[in-house]
Amino acid sequence: MTDPAYKVRLLLHELEKQMDLTRLSYLERDILYVINSVSEKKQIVASQDIFNHELTQRASRPTVYRALNNLLENKYIIKASFADRGFFHLAQQD
Repeated sequence: MTDPAYKVRLLLHELEKQMDLTRLSYLERDILYVINSVSEKKQIVASQDIFNHELTQRASRPTVYRALNNLLENKYIIKASFADRGFFHLAQQD
């Protein structure tokens, strides 16, 4: 590697601080990134989209569900109105 990877990680950390995301766990942040990414193609993101994504597929299902619950409680994401569970979208940011 000619350019050290730590510079990329430090830049990402600075951006996360500016967006007030550093209080979230790494998995919670990754889930937000996944939802953001998937929502570029479709409005509502299914939990299967989250579980199957490269950033989250190594996490256990219970851990992902706990992270999703925390993101819901902190209003980063919202449940889709047509289903009780399993479908999400990003909360509107002011």
